[in-house]
Amino acid sequence: MNQTVLITGASRGIGRASAVAFARNGYNVAVNYCKSKEKAAALADELNSYGVMTAAYQADVSDKTEVEEMFRKAEQELGKISALVNNAGIAEQILFSDITEEKWDRMFAVNVKGAYNCTQAVLPSMIHEKKRKNSSHHTEAYKLYRNTVNATFGYLVKMTLNNFGFGFYRTDIT
Repeated sequence: MNQTVLITGASRGIGRASAVAFARNGYNVAVNYCKSKEKAAALADELNSYGVMTAAYQADVSDKTEVEEMFRKAEQELGKISALVNNAGIAEQILFSDITEEKWDRMFAVNVKGAYNCTQAVLPSMIHEKKRKNSSHHTEAYKLYRNTVNATFGYLVKMTLNNFGFGFYRTDIT
């Protein structure tokens, strides 16, 4: 039986590349997206060519209820989640002095609380299965984005055995 990975923000960029890599290695892949439904569905279809089960799940990772429902559906359809890639993140391409409090709060909600929500949702079954695979990334393209994601590392390092920080990658969102 294949292991299952859930990747947040998987419809494009590093999340998409991660999904392809996991599928190539035989993982069933739960593709999370917030707004890019067509891209997520196309990716899920592409991943099926690797002989694994895949499905796309819409959820705003900053919303605990949506996250819990996404994990419930993914485990029901694809099997127990054995790996989590906290990839979802947003970046504002503006000067720090120009960012509004609303945009600041949204970045923290997605980049930090989102990783928290997803880790909280999967942690009980991972501990039960004695599997603790959790990967989080950050890009250094924008200092503001990096700072919010760095806040994520503070708690993830204490909770997981494996925590990876990727450097800058050119994607369609950088």
